[in-house]
Amino acid sequence: MYESISIEIPSLWVYPDQFAALESMSKHTVYKWKEFGKLKIVPKTIRKGKKKAGGRIQIKYYEYKLQQMKNLGFKQVEINVVGWDKFAAKTGA
Repeated sequence: MYESISIEIPSLWVYPDQFAALESMSKHTVYKWKEFGKLKIVPKTIRKGKKKAGGRIQIKYYEYKLQQMKNLGFKQVEINVVGWDKFAAKTGA
């Protein structure tokens, strides 16, 4: 199909509410995809002196976009991580 593509993303990982906004879907759908294993997440760690791992879920956005572009048939995918400020300025958000 196509040979190569270059896209820009705001960060290597995002929170579920950010992912929902970037992909135009509901947060409920994002959490369901995470439950069913469609999204890879950054593993949580147990901090010193704690019994449970805490904190918010972090979705590996870079890997999600890379897999999405590969599934669309692009052989070479170049993903530029530009940061939230530059990404918002280019998309008009």
